[in-house]
Amino acid sequence: MPVRKRNNLVVLTKSYVIKIEINNDTKEATGVIFTNHGRTYRAAASKEVILSAGAISSPQLLMLSGIGPKEHLQELGVPIVENVPVGKVLRDHVGTYGVTFSSNMTSPNQTLRGANKRLLKWFWSLNYKQSITRFRLLPN
Repeated sequence: MPVRKRNNLVVLTKSYVIKIEINNDTKEATGVIFTNHGRTYRAAASKEVILSAGAISSPQLLMLSGIGPKEHLQELGVPIVENVPVGKVLRDHVGTYGVTFSSNMTSPNQTLRGANKRLLKWFWSLNYKQSITRFRLLPN
């Protein structure tokens, strides 16, 4: 890929951002704190920080960085940078495609059906009830 030859691009696999650094005066992101193979590093941004961590991890990173609902951040002991309703209208949609039939026959699909049921129960336990209102858990 030609983009890999850019002098201003470094790609680190198995790296996870744990906090966005924010200037308290300007409220601008200045870099990130991340881990790589168990060690913690800081990467400074010369122009901008692009947050693209998905429907669940993006709000989580913002809140870990002090951007979010004031009451929630105070509960967690996170210093408040900005009091905004981050994650309030979260809608992460679980999707399945096609038609599923069930019978009394034993097949590998029985295992998959159990995994899907556990996945939906897990989502339900996270209080994401609004995002899965179209699903019902059926008895085995």
